[in-house]
Amino acid sequence: MITIGKKSYGDLLISIIFFILMTMALVFVLPYVDVTKESEEVLLPLAGVFLFWLLSIGMMISSTTRKKNLIEYENGRFYLNYRRKTIKISIKDIERIHARRDTAKGFSYPFGKIMIYTEERIFKMPGVANVEEVENRMNRIYFDYQKQSENQNA
Repeated sequence: MITIGKKSYGDLLISIIFFILMTMALVFVLPYVDVTKESEEVLLPLAGVFLFWLLSIGMMISSTTRKKNLIEYENGRFYLNYRRKTIKISIKDIERIHARRDTAKGFSYPFGKIMIYTEERIFKMPGVANVEEVENRMNRIYFDYQKQSENQNA
């Protein structure tokens, strides 16, 4: 099997930075909280920071448990390796392949999402490193396969 797309560690880095920021917020806010007073002015923001802190932990766990090789190719099929399942997509069924880079506040990251369009549905694989390079490799394989099948039919 040929590995085409690997997972990006950019989302892990972002979740670690988010975790550190939320931990710092909790450390600086907790000493000033008077739990004996049930003031919504204090407890509501604290609950929000705590929920974001838990969210950052979930993001880190999600990033680390993903498979390393997200997209693979073998014998006319692309394999999309999700966390708990692998989806096989025959090249014959593909209509087009498109990549979308992740962006935030005008900054574009090198990682992003690969979308494979078939007649039945759209398959999306998020968190792919060097997403545009992966798109080019997949399209090259796709077009070479089409050209090969046209030559066999002629």
